[in-house]
Formats: sequence, structure tokens, C-alpha cells
Amino acid sequence: LWLAHLLASPRPSTPLRTRRPGLGILRRGAPPRPGVRVAAAAPGEQKHVLRVREKESGTNVLLVGTMHYNPSSVKKVDKIVRSSNLSSVVVELCPGRMAALERFQPRGSTLRWLLDNEMQAAKDAAVDTKVPSVILGDSSDDEVKN
Repeated sequence: LWLAHLLASPRPSTPLRTRRPGLGILRRGAPPRPGVRVAAAAPGEQKHVLRVREKESGTNVLLVGTMHYNPSSVKKVDKIVRSSNLSSVVVELCPGRMAALERFQPRGSTLRWLLDNEMQAAKDAAVDTKVPSVILGDSSDDEVKN
């Protein structure tokens, strides 16, 4: 199972872009692309959680919509990572930005307590629960410029 962090958009027509090959673009309210099966939410499952199965690899994907630095989002990703049997966690952040966050807002610091975020929460929960792979799945500024 993959956990991908995506920023929830306030506009229903805004595409949710994934960085996993074969998934393409998922649009809220639009039918999924061929090869992507969307499962209904399980009873009691949290809002803004989408389960899909990628056809080519058969990989189960769990997309979690969040709002950056929102306490509800921090709790949501922590709960999902800790309560799911995941093989990987993908965080929508490049290595440079994650390093900066960890440098300025280390775990247990006052700044982290004041400005906790879902990206570090997902990574920390994955490390705590021994998820085999934590992937930083965003492009750095240098990659975007080139």
C-alpha cells in the first residue's frame, strides 16, 4: 500500500496530480482514467481519503488530501500511517525542503509544537512504525528550473 500526500484543493475542478507512473491525473468528480479503479470509502473512513488500485502493477494506493500545517491534517496522516500496514509512505516534499524543516523544526522542539505539519508527521509516523520505505516525492527547485 502506498500513502501519498496531496494538497487538497478548494476548487473541485482542480486536478490532483500524482507522481506515480501509470496513475495519470485524477480529477475530483470526474471518472477515473482507464486502468485506475477507485474503491468506495470504508465505513468510518476519514474524509479526503481515496483508495485506488493501479492496474499495471496492482498496487493499492491510498491518497490522503490534506491542508498544509492544519492540526486536523497532522492528526489524520499520523493516524492513517500508524493504523495501516504500509509498505511505503510518499511525502509531497523534496529532500532539500524536508532537511530544512527538520533543521528548523526538529521533533520535540517548541517551533515544531507550534507549527507541526503533516509532512513531518507522516515521515515520523512511518519511521516509528518501521514502514520499509519513506519516499520524498516532489521535485526540487533546481529540477523544476531545468
